[in-house]
Amino acid sequence: EVTVSQPQSSVTADAGDSVTLICTVSRQALGPVKWSRGTGPQKQQLDIKPPETPGHISWATRNHPTEKSIVISELSLRDSGVYYCEWYRPSQDQPSASGSGTTLTVRARVPIVPTVKIKSPEEMFLNQTVNISCLVSGFFPHSVSVSWEPMTLSRTPVQDQNCTKIQNQDGTYSAELWAWFLFKAELNGSVLACVATYRGL
Repeated sequence: EVTVSQPQSSVTADAGDSVTLICTVSRQALGPVKWSRGTGPQKQQLDIKPPETPGHISWATRNHPTEKSIVISELSLRDSGVYYCEWYRPSQDQPSASGSGTTLTVRARVPIVPTVKIKSPEEMFLNQTVNISCLVSGFFPHSVSVSWEPMTLSRTPVQDQNCTKIQNQDGTYSAELWAWFLFKAELNGSVLACVATYRGL
């Protein structure tokens, strides 16, 4: 007989972080393994993406016969609840085996506001390709998106944008966004703003 094991009775994580909910089945069997949150009328089937596909919830491994853990990314308070890993026989609507459930508690964290600094050349010349970078330092949690607000540069395509993010020794995060654009005469006196926005809270 197939059995389903969820060794984590409870998991606590911070808003904006990621968490792995562990589930294993005793042996490979026909029929799908699904995850749900809640019970009874409040039961909600989870939409789980493949590991390499961006999404809020994804499988921890691809097509593993017995490992059926999931990863929940960019946690928010609404992700709190009891999660169940369930095995279904083929063509059946009700689970034939279920784990004992994992209670996920997402803690609200007061965001630490970052410092934002833009680095650009002291002098820019007409028809010159210019590199401008934005350094966002000391923020928490890590779910911050960094973007440019071109304002009067909105008609000028910003090319080769790239953003790197690192964790600092004190647990906060820093990110740097840089981009190349062509400096034209009509852009003289224009303002380029770098904006850091929290997501998932």
